[in-house]
Amino acid sequence: MSEDHYLDQRYYHVAVMGPDAPWHLVDIWRAIGVTGTGRAPDSSERRLKLQHRTLRTESVPGLRGAGPSALAQDRLDVFCLEATTERRQRFLALGVPYVEVGRQLSLQLRDAGILRRTEFLKVRLTELVDSVRHHKEEVADLNITRVEARIDDDPDVTGFSIAGERAVFSKLFEKLWQEESRHAVIKKCIVRHAIGAEGISVHCDTFGNFRIWVRKEAANVSLLRESLELLMSSGTTFSDAAIPYFRAAETDEQE
Repeated sequence: MSEDHYLDQRYYHVAVMGPDAPWHLVDIWRAIGVTGTGRAPDSSERRLKLQHRTLRTESVPGLRGAGPSALAQDRLDVFCLEATTERRQRFLALGVPYVEVGRQLSLQLRDAGILRRTEFLKVRLTELVDSVRHHKEEVADLNITRVEARIDDDPDVTGFSIAGERAVFSKLFEKLWQEESRHAVIKKCIVRHAIGAEGISVHCDTFGNFRIWVRKEAANVSLLRESLELLMSSGTTFSDAAIPYFRAAETDEQE
């Protein structure tokens, strides 16, 4: 990892604890045994606290000699975001560079009692797609640029994937959705949120796994708070106790 970047420019896997998470950033860092600060400065603004920390892989027992070769790195940067929505709901978002790191840190959080009273945010993707397609006011700033679906009970087709600037408004999606909506289960989307100078794209699946590309100096990480808040206010989310990192709709979940 280079010293001139706050976080590596790469995809980070995110699990969201909430709404109404009973914990704070200090509880998360204490539970996973992190002390000191990371290479990025902590930031705090209205309704948002964002902190970065650097883990030494030797301090995470489950990572010793396990996982992909990339985990041979002796340091891994992670971030945690604590936010409060306009409706005064609190949530925490933990971002890690590899799914396996998320799994092992989740086990440490569980052993420390953090997950005993914690639920994770999930998105009902079919409802979200329908809301965007019907131009509902709550999701006016969202667009879906990729959608992947599994199709059950059709001997000829097992699924489909469509990508594009207006993927769910395409004639192809319309045709497939009309023909297969009774059997189709949307398992993964890329949600584009028009916010800030460049916006942010949030990958999400049915199990509550979120993924974002972290740009240089983590310039876009704080935008995740507003994207998650928008999803929470859209009426398309729910929460349960299942830990996202242990299930994924992606085959490339380690990347």
